[in-house]
Amino acid sequence: MTRNSVLKAVLFDLVGTLIHYEGHGVDFGALGQEGLRGFYAALRRFGIAPAAEAFAAAYRDRFAHAYRATQETLRGDSTDRVLQEGLASLGLSLTDGVWAACRAAFYAPIHAVIRPVDGAVETLRALQARCLRLGLVSNTFWPADVHDADMAACGLLDLVPRRVYSSAAGYVKPHPQIYRRALAEIGVQPEDVVFVGDRLKEDVAGPQGVGLRAVLVEVPFREEHDASIVPDARIASLKELPAALAAWASLRTSKQK
Repeated sequence: MTRNSVLKAVLFDLVGTLIHYEGHGVDFGALGQEGLRGFYAALRRFGIAPAAEAFAAAYRDRFAHAYRATQETLRGDSTDRVLQEGLASLGLSLTDGVWAACRAAFYAPIHAVIRPVDGAVETLRALQARCLRLGLVSNTFWPADVHDADMAACGLLDLVPRRVYSSAAGYVKPHPQIYRRALAEIGVQPEDVVFVGDRLKEDVAGPQGVGLRAVLVEVPFREEHDASIVPDARIASLKELPAALAAWASLRTSKQK
């Protein structure tokens, strides 16, 4: 570690860092369309039958507009809100039970393709064994319970007890407030935290901007290059993280002698 501090916590990005979508190159637009087809089919099973054309029109541009707005404003948003807005535009108000069933149908295609990153469980356990506090900060349109279910299925949920999702936090990375919220929840100062993720802007520049150190995990399906953003360390896979952090600690100790 290159700063005069003691590592107390590690914050992670989620998708691409701890979990991934099977095949990596998954088409999120196609996943969304498959989810909407499931959502519509569930409505019809409950005897709610808006015209297919009207249903498609209600959602044709809503998700794209909402996504662009988050990029432009760095404010969080949720697919649940967009789904509800589309229903309202069709004059539909669902009971809690019907909404839960239709919502589950929408997210089912996403659950089907989630997998843990190789070595994620072992890495988190190794860091826990060092008494480090673990958390995550994720940019996502999907609600917290959807990602929590995926993390549970991957054996990760109990290993990362503090989780901040942009869909609930009100901000998206690299807005400083989302990292500060995570720091408040995990109860540590910025200089005592390392952020680990696979994107230079959101997972390196953003955390460094509020005083964290940052490690870039290089992923096989996308290259990250920006000469103006320099990670404190780069690792080729998540499995290398415990050794990288241990090397920092050894460096700090030797400099203090």
